[in-house]
Amino acid sequence: MEKHFSGMFDRFICKVEKYEEARSNVILIDDREKNTVPFVQSGGLAILHKNYVDTINQLREIIETKQ
Repeated sequence: MEKHFSGMFDRFICKVEKYEEARSNVILIDDREKNTVPFVQSGGLAILHKNYVDTINQLREIIETKQ
């Protein structure tokens, strides 16, 4: 995360129950749909990571929409 997203976010959280951190201003980037679906259902924003380029593009779109 630090390699690709350094300086872009206030903090990174690593835990099993990711949905517990879901908020409207929290973005989960994860390569497993079993984590992204419950996160979104709990009120967060999620990107299903498939490759770096797609993830960055989705992240930029979310950030631009929120500004």
